[in-house]
Amino acid sequence: MAYAVFRAATKEEQPAGTPVQEQSTATDAEASDRDELKGAWKIDYTASHIKFTGMDSGAAFDGEWLEWMAAIRFESTSLNVSSFDVQIMTAAVETGNDDRDQALQLWTWFDSDNYPAVRYQANRFAARDEGGFVANGYLTVKGKRMPVALDFTVMQEGGRLVLEGETVLDRIALEVGLVEFLDTRWIGQFVTVYVHVEADGTR
Repeated sequence: MAYAVFRAATKEEQPAGTPVQEQSTATDAEASDRDELKGAWKIDYTASHIKFTGMDSGAAFDGEWLEWMAAIRFESTSLNVSSFDVQIMTAAVETGNDDRDQALQLWTWFDSDNYPAVRYQANRFAARDEGGFVANGYLTVKGKRMPVALDFTVMQEGGRLVLEGETVLDRIALEVGLVEFLDTRWIGQFVTVYVHVEADGTR
């Protein structure tokens, strides 16, 4: 599929009443009081990543969100006091194709101008029979909140906390990729997200 299809749609093509909504961003998180991060993991962002795999024209491609912040609190023996709060800046994406990277910022995709961040929040956790845990939370995309379960493991490696997580998102349900991009013959409906977080203890 040629990337001419990832053109910038004009404002006239946008549905009537397309919302413009303020949303808190990673910058807001940086300005939070220190107390709000008490007990959260001290994340090494240089060793951590949030990546994803999608389908485009029948071929798989890999991408990565380059700017994100997270407040992670996790106690395997006290799941009721655990929580995840992650914000991802949607304009900071890399998929190995500049046209695709630019297209993902448009109103037909993440609408980064009006909704600069997506947010995942979870405070309900459970152990999985096959090992590891599941976080039952909500993903907010373009002002809409959808339930999303994240399967993950947490291990101690060399004195570090290491989280590995994975989930599959339905972009159609999230209304990401509108108009001609709803045709899943060209753009895959499901996107797999991979989370790797390393932390040096807690605050």
